[in-house]
This record gives sequence, structure tokens and C-alpha cells, in this order.
Amino acid sequence: LDEFRNELARRNIEFAAAGIPSRFELSEKSSDNPRNFPIDKIRIRPLERMEKYAQKNDIPYVDLSSALKNKDNVFINGDYSHLNKQGNALAAKEIFKSFKE
Repeated sequence: LDEFRNELARRNIEFAAAGIPSRFELSEKSSDNPRNFPIDKIRIRPLERMEKYAQKNDIPYVDLSSALKNKDNVFINGDYSHLNKQGNALAAKEIFKSFKE
């Protein structure tokens, strides 16, 4: 990630990292957490680790959680971590917005 950021900076291209939270991290619906896994029991939180890494290494980070939270039809049907066309559009809008701030 550092090398990628540095190469983009050398070319004067803005860069930000963004992580996509899983469906069951964003929704209160039981259908989005079919195994009824308690969220507070998750020990490995990749997005938190990614955000901490980004902050430590001066890499802009875009948190997509609020943009995707409780939105219907943003994940591929039957998938809990990959966005569909609508989800990617929301994510792109949020990332673009971060460059304008």
C-alpha cells in the first residue's frame, strides 16, 4: 500500500484506501446474519486494522460504513461481502466525495 501510494504521489495522483464492511456488520436484519453470529464477538476486524494502518502511514482512508449501512440491495445476491452495481455506485460516490473535502 505504501509503494502504491508513493508511486501515485510521484505522478501527482490522489489516493485513498477504502474498505467494504460485510453485510452483517451493517444491518440489524436477521436475514443478513443467518448464523446469528454476535457482532461483539468478532475478534479480527480487518477494516479497523486497515484504518489504523492508513492513519499510521498517512494514507487517506474512506469509511464506507455509513454510506452502506441499512441500505437494501447493495450486495450481490447471496453474498455478504461483495457489492453489486448499486453498492459500488454508492461506494464510488462516497470515495469521490472524500477527494472533494
